[in-house]
Amino acid sequence: MASWSWFLDCLGDDLDLNKKSNFTFISDRQKGLIPALQKHWSRSYFTGRALSDVLLNNMCEVLNSKLLDGRDKPIITMLEYIREYLMRRIMNVLQIIDRSNGLLTPYATKIFESIKKEAARYTVKWNGEEHYQ
Repeated sequence: MASWSWFLDCLGDDLDLNKKSNFTFISDRQKGLIPALQKHWSRSYFTGRALSDVLLNNMCEVLNSKLLDGRDKPIITMLEYIREYLMRRIMNVLQIIDRSNGLLTPYATKIFESIKKEAARYTVKWNGEEHYQ
């Protein structure tokens, strides 16, 4: 819990949070985090989902599948293959971002809106009481 307390102290300083700050904290790391959150901000809410794990695993699987053709090449050629693939990917993403109207790509906006609708159905129990958001 000490490392979480240190992290939350730094976060609170950076975001100018006080004891009465009201926010939701999302993390896939839970050990020691909830008691530290309760100590720092009694009005904060916590939700733990393995969202980052899912995203990371999916990105790794996609990258691995794209790099299959480069795996049988000598190391320098393989690294150049990976570099070229990543440069093309970055350029494609930048082009999509340039065509986007908002802060997110259209696909990310669709996912975000779906998550917001799902989150609106949840209630939070804190100290035995239900809190609606």
